[in-house]
Amino acid sequence: MEKDSKETSSVQAILPLIKSSTTNLSDVVLKTLAGIDVTEVPTIIQLLENVHPKVCHDLINVLAWTGDSQVINPLIDILTSQSKQAELRDKAAFALSSFGENGLLACLSLMTHEDEEVRFRVAQTLANFVDERVVTALLLGLKDFSWKVRACSATSLSRMNDSRTVEALIQALADQQEVVRLKVTEALGKCGNIKASEALLKVLKDENVWIRYHAAIALSKCGDKQAATALIEVLNDEDIYVRGAAAQTLATIGDENAIEPLIQALYDKDVNVRRYAAFALGRCGNEQAIAALESVIQSDSGKVSHNYSVKNTAIEAVARIRQKHSRL
Repeated sequence: MEKDSKETSSVQAILPLIKSSTTNLSDVVLKTLAGIDVTEVPTIIQLLENVHPKVCHDLINVLAWTGDSQVINPLIDILTSQSKQAELRDKAAFALSSFGENGLLACLSLMTHEDEEVRFRVAQTLANFVDERVVTALLLGLKDFSWKVRACSATSLSRMNDSRTVEALIQALADQQEVVRLKVTEALGKCGNIKASEALLKVLKDENVWIRYHAAIALSKCGDKQAATALIEVLNDEDIYVRGAAAQTLATIGDENAIEPLIQALYDKDVNVRRYAAFALGRCGNEQAIAALESVIQSDSGKVSHNYSVKNTAIEAVARIRQKHSRL
């Protein structure tokens, strides 16, 4: 069926507006562009090089909506251009995920590009595909000479349901770059299984504070009751954030052996640790904690913010424990 001439003229009519705009396109213009068909895609592609970056950003969205494979090479040109703004390169990389198999093939080939910024962005985009070839590419990304690519590959692998992922991430915990180890630690937490938990328990002793912190948080997603013993020890960590993270995760695990150490944590010098300890005791639900919590209600005036205080958290914890035992 031949394209309606009125619709064609409406798209042509907005081209001067697109070319002259120095800000994001209006909803009216975007609505018109949303109606373009395959014959008009080349016209929009030609605009990419000659419009304001904000307009280019919007046009990339429009072209991604078409799903037309002729858009892929222009997107690669933007992605691989070192003269383009970082945001545009990010957008072009993400847009490749809109083109199915052809977009995937483009991304896989770009994982060996000489520019680490390209590989880094493609490693992010690959997380949007579900395919065993993606896992293979990201596993290679974990060994890339660029720490940015390795870190991003770890994050993307955390979204893959593949048996190879956990073991590769565990090996990557030995990476020399702290940022990579941090991202690997977060990724293992998202994998959420016992094997990942065993590796994370070792990371609790890492020299880097934030890696220890994220390891403690990540363990809450692994469902490993055996982690409680190690986390109890972490309640004595020198860093307040790590101690707080340990208390948070113990709230999720709910081990009875943690009751007394959490009661001791109610008297920590840091207000956040005390509040997390009170919260965890409420979650554990053991009546043994009530007396200590009531003491805190009377004596602790520490506040995290206007809405959160140790006292209020302790009040909620006592109520939760009593409600639990009233049903027994």
